[in-house]
Amino acid sequence: MKTIKLIGLLLSLSILFTQCTPSASIVTDKEPTFFADEGCPDLHILELKEIERKKSDIYIEYTLINKGDAAVSLIGLKPKKKKDNLAIKMYFSSDNKLQPGDVLVGGVYLDNKAMAKNNGKLEPGKTYKGTIKVSLKKQTSFTPFIVFDVDAWQTITECDETNNENAFEVK
Repeated sequence: MKTIKLIGLLLSLSILFTQCTPSASIVTDKEPTFFADEGCPDLHILELKEIERKKSDIYIEYTLINKGDAAVSLIGLKPKKKKDNLAIKMYFSSDNKLQPGDVLVGGVYLDNKAMAKNNGKLEPGKTYKGTIKVSLKKQTSFTPFIVFDVDAWQTITECDETNNENAFEVK
């Protein structure tokens, strides 16, 4: 008898949910942090290269590319604040993909001064280079990769949100 009641309840719920249509828009009082011109930007970490190693620190040069068809602002709405700029997070990982269990190493915000030359925008097909210092003190033999995640806070609406990572193997 309980099985029949449970099946009836599940059927009722499935009918209820199939009749509901999700809302296409969400109204919030927050402004988006980053703006794109018409079209669709697509940020990707093109290249990671070791520049220098000092004791337990490694300096890695990264190259961002906008693979989309629209320019995107990499600096936030407050020109004097750095913490609303585009962020890059780094994780120690056992492989070259970001996944649950990877250990957060740290992160950086892009520098306002470095971005000032192009009004903070990265045009389609253009690149931006920067350098990140990563401490290797907490790295183990089980985590030979550093996975970089650009647009870590998902503040930019991109053509492809799945290509924001690249990995560097520490040797």
